Amino acid sequence: MRSVSAFIFLSFLFAASVLAETASEHFTRIRDLQKERNLLAAVNELKLFRTKYPEESAVNDLDYLLARLLEDTREHAEAMTLYAEVHSRRSLLGDHALWRMSQIARHTGNFFLERMYLSELAAFYPDSILISAADRRSINSYFDSGDHSAVIAANERPAAVSSLAKTSYVYKGQRRDRLLLGYAEMYNGNASAARAIFEQIIEQTRDQQQPDGLALEAVRGLDAMDRTVSLSDVEHKRRAWIYQFNRDFNSARFHYRSIVNDHPSSEAAPEAVFQIGRGYFQENAYSEAVLWFERLIEQYPENELVKPGLLQLAGAYSRSGRSREGVSRYHTYIDRYPNDEQLDRAYMNPIDTLRDYNSDSEALRRSALAQDVFRGRTGEAQALFSEARIYLSLEKWDQALDSLTRLNTLSDLGGARVPGGTTRDEVTFLTGLCLEMMQRFAEAVDVYLSIPDGRDSYYGMYATKRLRGIASGERSGSAAAEKKLLLNKAKESSDPDLSRQAIQSLLRLTDSEEDRQLLLDELQKTYKEVRQYSYLSENALSPLTELAMPRNTQRRQSPNPHAAKAQALFRSGLADEAAIEYEATGSADKRFLAEIYTMGDRAYRGIEYAEPLWQNIPPDMQIELLPADAVRLLYPTPFRDKLVAHGAAANVDPRFLLAIMRQESRFRPDAVSNAAASGLMQFIAPTAVRMAREAGMNDFRDHDLFDPGTAILFGATYTGQMFRLFINQPDAVAAGYNGGEENMQRWMKRSRSDQPERFVAEIQYAQTKDYVQKVMSAYRVYTTFYDEQLQLKPELAPEFASKDEGR
Repeated sequence: MRSVSAFIFLSFLFAASVLAETASEHFTRIRDLQKERNLLAAVNELKLFRTKYPEESAVNDLDYLLARLLEDTREHAEAMTLYAEVHSRRSLLGDHALWRMSQIARHTGNFFLERMYLSELAAFYPDSILISAADRRSINSYFDSGDHSAVIAANERPAAVSSLAKTSYVYKGQRRDRLLLGYAEMYNGNASAARAIFEQIIEQTRDQQQPDGLALEAVRGLDAMDRTVSLSDVEHKRRAWIYQFNRDFNSARFHYRSIVNDHPSSEAAPEAVFQIGRGYFQENAYSEAVLWFERLIEQYPENELVKPGLLQLAGAYSRSGRSREGVSRYHTYIDRYPNDEQLDRAYMNPIDTLRDYNSDSEALRRSALAQDVFRGRTGEAQALFSEARIYLSLEKWDQALDSLTRLNTLSDLGGARVPGGTTRDEVTFLTGLCLEMMQRFAEAVDVYLSIPDGRDSYYGMYATKRLRGIASGERSGSAAAEKKLLLNKAKESSDPDLSRQAIQSLLRLTDSEEDRQLLLDELQKTYKEVRQYSYLSENALSPLTELAMPRNTQRRQSPNPHAAKAQALFRSGLADEAAIEYEATGSADKRFLAEIYTMGDRAYRGIEYAEPLWQNIPPDMQIELLPADAVRLLYPTPFRDKLVAHGAAANVDPRFLLAIMRQESRFRPDAVSNAAASGLMQFIAPTAVRMAREAGMNDFRDHDLFDPGTAILFGATYTGQMFRLFINQPDAVAAGYNGGEENMQRWMKRSRSDQPERFVAEIQYAQTKDYVQKVMSAYRVYTTFYDEQLQLKPELAPEFASKDEGR
């Protein structure tokens, strides 16, 4: 089929054959330097190339490429000159040049110059894919420069939206523009107009129980106008919740206190008292939380909020060092609500409280009581798992093994559904750990091998680690050697799948790199004979063809101007801009589009394409044999320069930051969670404000979290701080990132160990435990395939490592 995508791809493929050898070699050297991120050398080579081949440089827009490289090296003045040349000769990339010029002006604080370039873009390139972004940025520029009247005027004219804008990454909708208009009206003294806009923004929130950051900015605008106005209890409650949900607890307390003090008989008063206590609890101000929860119970004993308040009160007492009072409140809860659906927490939480104060005997007694109370229900497994963890922390391996054996007979282990739940893999792994500690090595080997290992198997990963330790141990090595003899016989089976299983097990018991490589080669051959394991190989995608420049100075005519732009941008390695132009052709190949979006720091588009392919892949497929094309899309490395730079400054492995980012946002810079976290690294407002203060960002605003550089800076700084708390403990840092460092310290203390094999089981938050396992599994894949500069390791992906184009 003669499509635009086929034209682009074929023209790329045969470009090298029509180019003079010397120019081709020179350009290849430039592209190699570009891919290696040796930008200064690339700039020098490209300047030399332009001198030697001026016509080819002009027709192929290499002045634009040079300007981009200069911009990356912060040579803004020289970059601006080149961009101006691109525009002045009405190059195919003139609109992109004006957009880049406007962004440089913006970042240097020259908003007038920014708007001038944006106006030129609209005037000279009305059909540009960037036109709607330029229009929206003009409004923001007026606002940033304090010209509020211009913001109002700009909003009164129809928005400039290109016919293809809504398919591009630059289209964001109008709600944020309306927010700026509201503030502009407010600053211009048009209070009624501003109020109407702010109210509209709040009303347009998709879920009123989960107000977003724009609703937060809108309510701040309302409060700024109403400093001397008496509000109703209903209005105080509405505004308070917007602040509370978005973790602005101080502002929320202002409104909740106003209800309590100014409207004491209001139906909203009990909720106000409860939410004040809850806010203090979430800020770890447990003593303050105790006062407000006690007040709730004393003043409103019949209110429905007393029930959750009593649980929160018990937790606040426990965390403030008053364990006896905490346990007492749990008893009160049990007496008052014997049939409540959260009754399990009133039984389980005291066990953990007693453990925090080294009362292990009493904790075991309460665990036994809870097992009896919840016999046949999920709570039985929760209580029995608590018992097992206590014995593990005391290193009473035989008793822990007995508890785990009984636990493994239960049908419902809770999993990620309940706090303190467990999974079959976790129980099996801990069983193997007990056997290993009891020096029952042969049994431990069998148990560890029963846990499948693969890209998403956290306990499979640690089982493999323990297996290699057993294999290399002086006392334990014989058990592993005997197992390997049996496996070597099994791998000769005529059944390819049995052979596969044996080879994979042998790999888990083998440390020698030479022996492992032989086994990997053998396994790769075996995979071809097993249908499920050959899927990725049979459907593997070849790397995108390296491009050289055409010799002729007459540009080949494309049936679609976006295709020609995509070709020019991609040939220069500017995948970030090539992707949006290629998609705008309307006939983009999905695989090709996924690749170039991934190269251009929009990796979420690549994941969307790749994940369905992985649904057919067995979970225990050997990680080293995963095809590199699939890894590049599903475990991409967007924002490489920022991750490497900020990671190095904070002494954090950028691959760990990628694993966090992958789980937090799936690499979407504009991600917003239902827990009021924003951006690539999903920061909540209080933590973001603290990070901004430490970074000296005095003009930080909440929406700055949507800037990748800011998000990565904060993420690297925050994880770096936690690595100083949990030295060489990425599992603990991941848990702290999701569940809070104070909680992680408490969980680690309970385990009496700094080994993740033991302390991860202590994580009480089901979401956090699941989060740790997913982050560490991704981190394992990243460290397997990428070096610390986020380059694909050539020994694992030779055909791809040399072609890695990501910017």
